[in-house]
Amino acid sequence: MTVSRRDLGPFYRDVVAVDPLCPYEYPSAAYRLAMLAPALPFPVDGARLVPSDNNDVWRVRDGYLRVAWRGDRGRLAREAELLSRLQDVVPVPHVLECGGDDRLAWALSAPLPGTPLERLAASPGPVPLREVLREAAGLLRILHSWPVPTALAGTLREPRTGSDALRRAGSEVVMLPPSSALGLFPVAAQLPFVDRGVLDAAAARLTALGDPPPREPDVLLHGDFYLGNVLAHEGRVSALLDFEFARMGPRDVELVSVVRALDMETRLGIPRPPLLGWLTEDYPELFAAPDLAERMWRYAIAYTIRQIVFWPPDRAENDGLDQGHPVRTLRRLADAPLPFPSVPSAG
Repeated sequence: MTVSRRDLGPFYRDVVAVDPLCPYEYPSAAYRLAMLAPALPFPVDGARLVPSDNNDVWRVRDGYLRVAWRGDRGRLAREAELLSRLQDVVPVPHVLECGGDDRLAWALSAPLPGTPLERLAASPGPVPLREVLREAAGLLRILHSWPVPTALAGTLREPRTGSDALRRAGSEVVMLPPSSALGLFPVAAQLPFVDRGVLDAAAARLTALGDPPPREPDVLLHGDFYLGNVLAHEGRVSALLDFEFARMGPRDVELVSVVRALDMETRLGIPRPPLLGWLTEDYPELFAAPDLAERMWRYAIAYTIRQIVFWPPDRAENDGLDQGHPVRTLRRLADAPLPFPSVPSAG
C-alpha cells in the first residue's frame, strides 16, 4: 500500500524517524497506522493519537492500539502472553488481539478506567495520592513475589542470550549485566552532537564499577515502573500498564525508572511529592542492598546510554538541547551517581 502526504492530510508529520535496528523509514505515526489499517481486524477511523515514549498509541473504537515500530517488535507478543497470566495476580490490561511482523507489530487492549498518576502527583501530594502509591508499591511487591512459570521465565530471559548489544537494547531498558551496555558506546559515538569525551569517561566509569554481585534469585520485573504506568480510579489503582519491557532480574533494577524520572523532572522544574521516601516506607526490600548506590550507578549508566542510542540529540548541549536529555545525564553519571535518598534505618 502506498501512502502519500496528501492521503494523510493534517496528520502527517514532516519528521522521518529512523529506527537504528531496521533499515526502513516510517515518516510518522499516521503513516504507520495507514500501513497497518488494511490488515487490522477492527476499524481505526477516527483514531486519536495518545502521547507515548516507546510506541505509537492510538485510541480507537475498540480500545487502545499500540504500534511497535522500533526496537524488538516481538515485545508486544511477549507482553500479551505475560498479561494473560497476570490477570488474577495484579490489575493489568486485557489484550484483545495482537499481530504484525518484524517491521510493524501491534496490540489492541481493552480500555480501563483511570488517570495516570503522573497527572495526579502534584506536590504536595494529597492524602489520597499517598494511599494510591502505597497500594501501587504493594502491587509491585506482589509482582516480584509471583512464581513465574518456568517456560515464561525462560522467555523473559531470552534477550540476555544475544551477543548483539544493539539488538539486545531493543528488548531491555536496562541491559543485564550492566557491562553488556558497553557495546552501545561505539554506536553512540557515531551519532552527531554526542561528546566523545563524555562517552569515553562514562564507559570507563562503567568498566571500573564492574557488574554488581548477585544478591538473591531473579524476580519478575515490570521493567518501566513509574507514575505514568500506574492508573488510578476512585482512589484505587485500576491498572499497572506497559509490561512490554518486563523481564527477570534483580528487584532493585526496578528503581532505575523511578530515580531517573525524578532526576529529570527535578531538572525540568516539575514538582513531585517525596515519592522515593514513600517507596522506602512501603517497600523497604527494594532498598536492602548494602551497595545500593553503586548498583544504581551501574544501572543508570546502562539505561542512559541506551536512551541516547534510541533518542539521539538533535543539537549540541550548548545549543539549547533539552535539559532532560540523556546526553546531559550521561555527562553527570561519568562523575557521580544520580541523587538518591538515604535508606531509613530499621525501626
